[in-house]
Amino acid sequence: MAGATFLLAAATGHVMQSGDTISARLRGMSMVQEGITPVPAETAVTPLQASLQPEAAPGPADVTTAAMVDLPDLPDLPATQPMALSAGVLLSARLDRLDSYRRPDSDADARYDGFGFPCVSPTLTLGRADPALVTLAVSAPCHLLEPVTIRHAGLVVTMLTDAAGRTDTVLPALSRDARISIAFADGEAAEAAQTITGLETLRRVAVQWRGRPGLRLNAYENGADHGAEGHVLAAAPRGPASAEGGFLMALGDPSITAPMLAEVYTLPAGPASRPVTADLFVEAEVTASACGRILHGEAIYARADAEPRREPLRLAMPGCDAMGDFVMLALPDLPGPVNVAAAGQ
Repeated sequence: MAGATFLLAAATGHVMQSGDTISARLRGMSMVQEGITPVPAETAVTPLQASLQPEAAPGPADVTTAAMVDLPDLPDLPATQPMALSAGVLLSARLDRLDSYRRPDSDADARYDGFGFPCVSPTLTLGRADPALVTLAVSAPCHLLEPVTIRHAGLVVTMLTDAAGRTDTVLPALSRDARISIAFADGEAAEAAQTITGLETLRRVAVQWRGRPGLRLNAYENGADHGAEGHVLAAAPRGPASAEGGFLMALGDPSITAPMLAEVYTLPAGPASRPVTADLFVEAEVTASACGRILHGEAIYARADAEPRREPLRLAMPGCDAMGDFVMLALPDLPGPVNVAAAGQ
């Protein structure tokens, strides 16, 4: 019994001590949940001991003294005296001496194309195509969007280069030895020649004029009426490969100021071609800018076996009360294969 009593007393004391410990832990958790941090009772706060001592002021030995350097005296400027003008120092005399002066050339004087390369002379490349056509390729990198004049056997047309200084076109040949030249407004030019075959089997007619109003070429094949199937004109030109008869080509760029334009009609005339006859007319419309005027031109008859022949051409336009009408002039029919050109001035 005595032993049992001792054990019960010891257990009761342990439970009481444990209960106090658990209660203290529960109180600490409650303070944490409320945002209060408990401070252990045994923690001692030690004040920070700081000792601030004033820095010692620098002594005379710590100050660096800059040495003074003596600068030399400025030189005396020469005294100026007014001088009378003489002929040798007059402005006119000095300008006279500049007449013989030439500044040396430099890279800044060189012209450059649209891609930053130094300018080169224009080039002209020719080729051949059927029937008796000449292909042209103009390259002028320093003549961007500029008119270029193309000449061949009295035929003159103007084209416009593109943004790279190039233009391509096709010319109907008017001679076996087709010599073609190009020229720009600044005088730069190029020339080339191309031998043409098959010209003796063709009849070729061209009408050329300068500016607007202009001339128009009409071919009436096998007696066709105006506007019928056999009426060949710029509005119904056909093509070089046409098997129906002749074809017409328009040359030149009408957007250029005072252009030289051309319309060229070609008719196969060889023994292998079916018989086709064509009546040729030069036509001009009576407009406000053409009425009462005389349209001057030049006709060029170029034969395959001879040099071209040139003759003047004139169309007298009626008064302005006839606006909307047309004036027509028949071109002569020459025997044998022939090329004909009528040019306006």
